[in-house]
Amino acid sequence: MALKDLFKSKNCDVCGEKIKLLGNRKLEDGNICSKCAKKLSPFFSERRKSTLLEIKEQLQYRAENEQDLNNFTPTRIFGNNTKIMIDEKSRKFIVTSRKNWQEYNPDLISLDQITYCNLKVDEDKREIYREDKEGKRVSYEPRRYEYKYAFWIEIGIQSPWFDEIRFELSTIRPENRFDRSFKEYEREGEEIREYMNARGQLDNQSNVNVQQASSSPISESLVMPIQSAPGVVVGTPAGTQSGSIPEDTPASAQTSRPKFCPNCGTDLSVVPETSRFCPGCGSALV
Repeated sequence: MALKDLFKSKNCDVCGEKIKLLGNRKLEDGNICSKCAKKLSPFFSERRKSTLLEIKEQLQYRAENEQDLNNFTPTRIFGNNTKIMIDEKSRKFIVTSRKNWQEYNPDLISLDQITYCNLKVDEDKREIYREDKEGKRVSYEPRRYEYKYAFWIEIGIQSPWFDEIRFELSTIRPENRFDRSFKEYEREGEEIREYMNARGQLDNQSNVNVQQASSSPISESLVMPIQSAPGVVVGTPAGTQSGSIPEDTPASAQTSRPKFCPNCGTDLSVVPETSRFCPGCGSALV
């Protein structure tokens, strides 16, 4: 192909307008402009592998979705930054991080399209170093570590355009499994998971299920290497404030140190309360 052909202007195969420089979005068998590409679902990631016909079908769906949003009235909301907004009457929901979400045409999804909902916890473990007399960076003996935990919600969806929605639950990343924020994200994540897996059938018994779920610790199999991504969601009914802690909760109950190290099992009863690190594995203590 000649060099001049690379910079030759093209027309969008959807709207017919001339594609501006750097505005071309390639398809399997054509090209669309960036303006048309922005109309696609934010959860859609297979544009390059899609045909022009498939893109036109999705854009038709997105136009109908925009009209259907006029009848969408959220009655239950989970989240702070990124929100799961549910219309319990129509049994449909959206996931959005926009305050003026109506302007961004979020996908309107039926609760019956949900195939699964998982809560995942990613662990970021990093060693803490010190400087020796020569100013060199060396390890402590025993080694010391700091941790951060990120909570993620994954929702499987039966849709022609995407099969999963994934976003971060945590606004801040707790540094200890016994932190108050860790327990709160655990409770909120379980609330979301219970509701979404039941396809919204827990409306009348959600409080009972949430209390049972919050008393069960997250399985070790959920802890995975950390990944960075924007977004947050926490669970609250519509019109209420999320992430709150009862004012009468004793400070000792919020920050009490465990009897054994959660990472290596070392008995901490003989370790001074002023010690910030486990003598067995070096992990940070509350």
